[in-house]
Amino acid sequence: MPGSKTFFGKYHSKEYINERRHLRGLLGYYIKYIPMSWGVRLGLSSGILTRYGVEFTPNVFDATFRMCCEGGYGTFLSSYMVDYEKPFIMLDIGANQGLFSLLAAQNTKCQQVIAFEPVATTFQLLEQNIELNLAASRIKAVQAAVSDHAGQARIFLSKTHSGGASLSQSTVHSSGKTEEIETVSAQQLNDMVTDDVDVVVKLNAEGHEETVVKELIKTNFFPQVQAIFYERDVRWADPNMLKNLLEEQGFKSFKRVGKEPRLDVLASREADEA
Repeated sequence: MPGSKTFFGKYHSKEYINERRHLRGLLGYYIKYIPMSWGVRLGLSSGILTRYGVEFTPNVFDATFRMCCEGGYGTFLSSYMVDYEKPFIMLDIGANQGLFSLLAAQNTKCQQVIAFEPVATTFQLLEQNIELNLAASRIKAVQAAVSDHAGQARIFLSKTHSGGASLSQSTVHSSGKTEEIETVSAQQLNDMVTDDVDVVVKLNAEGHEETVVKELIKTNFFPQVQAIFYERDVRWADPNMLKNLLEEQGFKSFKRVGKEPRLDVLASREADEA
């Protein structure tokens, strides 16, 4: 029967196998974390403990929250932040719900984290998670995006993935919804970073990375920036654009984690060990 052959061929295809695996994983996630979220709402627990050892306010139906709970971001950046050995300030640009801000704040060498998150509902979760983890003395939350001007802009939102919010419409899994947000530029950043210590930047701007890096270069403290961790996606940006820009500024090492089309890069002023 031709129809049955077609059905069974599709059923056993790599695409369908991956889709079934994804759905089983999603079901298991909901079975585990929805009851946990009820426990928090009923006052039985303070928050949900993520795979990274920090507690989060429940946000179960958000893809970024799931990644944090299940360790979906790996350990490359988290280990780098926790193990950084010199006094430093972290700029978390696109902090979302605060995972990497909270991890950096656990490092006793971290003097301050400045966490930028422009979207109102996500910023509220960021503030709640900072309080939940008793980190308010070390993390300054700023409800704004870093861009090439100070003022207002419209950000495009993703319905089920808070981390997909972007000032560039072409990069988002768009729900058609936008929000007016505040933006800050180099002048405001200079007012925030005044200590003469290393600066480490985590940049998650969903296609706006080039604009942010060019603005960082304008700041007085940019010579102190020792590392920038950023996303690279060949679907919406030249993969070598940021690398070339940072090489011009003295960055020597570019360690990549993940697979194309989207991967993470740690750009550092220190050259790789031979």
